[in-house]
Amino acid sequence: MNAVWEGQTVGRWVLLPIAIALAALNLAPAAAYARDDAADQPQASPATRSVAAPAPPDVRAQQEIRYVTKINTRVPPVTYTVQGVYWPATAEFGWTGGTVAGWTTQFYGLDFRVDTQSHWGFHLNAVTGNPGSPTVLGTSSGVSLSGTDTIWSADIAYLWSVPSHTDAALINTLRVFAGYGDAKTTLNLGNLGGLRLGANSATMSLETTGVRVGFDVSAPLSSGSPWSVNFGGAYWPSVTTTGTALVPGVGASSVSVPGTGYDWTASIRYTTSARWNVEVGYRFIQERQNALTVAGVTLCPCHTQWSGPFGAIGMNF
Repeated sequence: MNAVWEGQTVGRWVLLPIAIALAALNLAPAAAYARDDAADQPQASPATRSVAAPAPPDVRAQQEIRYVTKINTRVPPVTYTVQGVYWPATAEFGWTGGTVAGWTTQFYGLDFRVDTQSHWGFHLNAVTGNPGSPTVLGTSSGVSLSGTDTIWSADIAYLWSVPSHTDAALINTLRVFAGYGDAKTTLNLGNLGGLRLGANSATMSLETTGVRVGFDVSAPLSSGSPWSVNFGGAYWPSVTTTGTALVPGVGASSVSVPGTGYDWTASIRYTTSARWNVEVGYRFIQERQNALTVAGVTLCPCHTQWSGPFGAIGMNF
């Protein structure tokens, strides 16, 4: 029993390694062949997913042409300002030798302004009144006066809103403009006998017309303040003054004289939260006539002028 068991045990231990070796020899080529076949096949990484790439965008479809118009967003698209004006002015007609005639005129009129967000605007100012309190050659003794004074101008303006260099919230308004103006006075003088002028009455008419250019500035006193200070000036580089004189028993004469002119205004304005405004200021207008000689007598340079404080009340809308 022991011999048999020992023989069987020895045989098993001898045959077991041989069997393992033979198994290894049989499996190794198959595994190698399997690896070679797998290597020949295209492999995909399990972490990678193939996605079809989209077609490149059409570059031409993204091109744009833009036309830009600069606008002033600090004001509404259109702003209107209408004011009634009262201007009690002192007027005179004179030359280098002194004042020929002086008078006062109580002007009443209209000031109308349009400002747009595209910076362009329009301004119309027109006043008229009847002259009184005449003086002729320095005296008013017994002289009577009637007639009409009319002054108007119409301008096209370009506007800028300019922040203050000390406070960006403080917006100043600057306008430059060009337009046309007319100033006319007609004086009917009576009771001139005491002046020894050779006639008891006379009518004198002066009208000055021409193109004008200028500017005006408006500046609030502080950011958000209802108070603003305003200043402006206009210049007539070339005007024509037509003068007509009618003396009963003597006749009529008319003459045209070239010259220049000025119109200056300074004021302060208060605007309420309801957009009503009240303005007071001072205005000075002078029309200058160049040298004129009639029958060998030099009559000019001459000037016609109006000046004095004014008041206005109106509304913005």
